[in-house]
Amino acid sequence: MVLVTDQVLLQRLKEQRDFLSSELSEYESGKTHFAYKIAATLRTIFHRTESSSPILPDLAYKHGYPFMLKGRSPPPRGKVVFYAGFAMSLGVRNRESILSDPLLVSKKFEEYWDEVVYFDAVAQYKRSQFILWAANKLGGAHVDPMIPRELEEILEEKTRIKTPYGEESIINHVVYEMGVHVTAVLDQLIPYLESKIAEQTKCEVNKDSLMTYIKGSDEVQYWNNFLRTDKEIGHRVDSDDWGNLHRDVRIANFLGLKSIQDIDSTLRSARGWGEVFLKRFYIDEFAKNKSRPSDVSTVVNGVVTYLMLASNAEKLDETKLSKDFGFGDAEYARHFLELACDAKHAVNWKD
Repeated sequence: MVLVTDQVLLQRLKEQRDFLSSELSEYESGKTHFAYKIAATLRTIFHRTESSSPILPDLAYKHGYPFMLKGRSPPPRGKVVFYAGFAMSLGVRNRESILSDPLLVSKKFEEYWDEVVYFDAVAQYKRSQFILWAANKLGGAHVDPMIPRELEEILEEKTRIKTPYGEESIINHVVYEMGVHVTAVLDQLIPYLESKIAEQTKCEVNKDSLMTYIKGSDEVQYWNNFLRTDKEIGHRVDSDDWGNLHRDVRIANFLGLKSIQDIDSTLRSARGWGEVFLKRFYIDEFAKNKSRPSDVSTVVNGVVTYLMLASNAEKLDETKLSKDFGFGDAEYARHFLELACDAKHAVNWKD
């Protein structure tokens, strides 16, 4: 099973915002049946089931956005026999008038979603109920031939009101108003999430962030300069030649290096023993292959691979290195780990 990233969720949210904007425009052109499509989009964004999670409000909460929508607080039952939690004006009703309604109050999403938006002497209805009916029963996502009794009652002619969009049912009215409020919130939320997720992505260890780090990191430059200039092992490091970055990401994940900062800290902490380790490693490689430093080159990310592994040698064995990470054969991997442990021990013993 693949976990969908926040970047993908944000892209899906942008798509749903575009759907919602188009559907609202169609509705406002007089095609009031587009309320059902608006409802289906709202269901996709907000409705939680046993097998699926909504895009919002979880994504907003995760990134510190106080996700609120504006609704009304119904009066206590018993005080009135009829309540409509939406604008009943027969005049011109547009998005601006809906958003500027002085009776609106900000509510957390859960309260807003389950808010009672209509009741009379017979029954009461929640906003979520109207949205899901329009989506699931009336044609938003599919048409259900089995109409619940409560839905049939609310669809009766007596519950219709005159509006600039023609004869509009209470369900359509509620759905449209929610669409307007959600669109206004998304216009503010999406740029916020773009900024937060972009910042998060820069820190997460993935192929792109790792490549960006290696290109611009002073720490990587320090280690590659050591490989280039050391008197015994100095050789070519190709700035345009890359090794397997996907493997580096897998190594980082296995070792618990969750961020680019973790990798940078690992390289920085290797100063002192890392030079000893790299010198011994390359001298052994030259001897084994009967080569000279001038015959050898190292890929630009090679030092990152080596130092991540060497710094965490105690978490690894030759099987993990050779079979899971394709790091030479078992003998080569065992020797690599031994050199790392010996270098750290030698430097610590001197200190």
